[in-house]
Amino acid sequence: MLLWETACLADIGGREDQQDRVQVIEGGGSAQLLVLADGMGGHEGGALAAQAVIDAASDELQTLGGALASDPAGLLARMVAGAHERINALGAERGLKPHSTCVLLYIDPVATAWAHVGDSRLHRFADGRLAERTIDHSIVELMRLQGRITEEEMKTHPDKNRLYEALGGEQPPQAEISGKESAVGDGFLLASDGVWENVADADLEAVLQAEDLAEALRRLIERAKAHGGPKCDNLSAAAARRRAGASSIA
Repeated sequence: MLLWETACLADIGGREDQQDRVQVIEGGGSAQLLVLADGMGGHEGGALAAQAVIDAASDELQTLGGALASDPAGLLARMVAGAHERINALGAERGLKPHSTCVLLYIDPVATAWAHVGDSRLHRFADGRLAERTIDHSIVELMRLQGRITEEEMKTHPDKNRLYEALGGEQPPQAEISGKESAVGDGFLLASDGVWENVADADLEAVLQAEDLAEALRRLIERAKAHGGPKCDNLSAAAARRRAGASSIA
């Protein structure tokens, strides 16, 4: 039995094109990498940027050569930097100015680490209960931290899509990176804004508490899509939880 159970899913929502990308990438030594990116920059540019995040992260993970990461935070920092450079190079080739958010989660038998840029979120759970989430690099998040708006008001504020950090562009992104030792009861959920804007914390917790993780993630996406209405944004999410009693060398 694998130590970590994972699942991921994306839906086009009410849009004409899919600019979200999400993937679970298998590494060596029972390591896994969950990657989610929400592209920006028009139909071609957004999809191009989001896919560049997936590709850059996958390429960097392969440099471990089957070993566990000795420095998970450093690994994620290199992934973010590589994705930023790749997005800019691809944009220059095509005369585009693409950008993307990203959220990355590295998990192995002994360590977890995560990084994010933009307003795609990572939620951390302890025994199925929400313990913390990443802080968005957005104008509305700054307003919330200043006490000017509430968490719920963020979801519908007219400035909700204004970011001050993203991959791509002249300025290197300032990723926020954190981590902890891997422990039984750990759970994580990565979500694009199309998901987290349209569900409650209780809906997120229900995913990590469900018996079937993949089915629970599908229900979460469907709930967010229904709440988002006919013009709902692209939706993507990925989840991971550490199994109780699983072998750490699976």
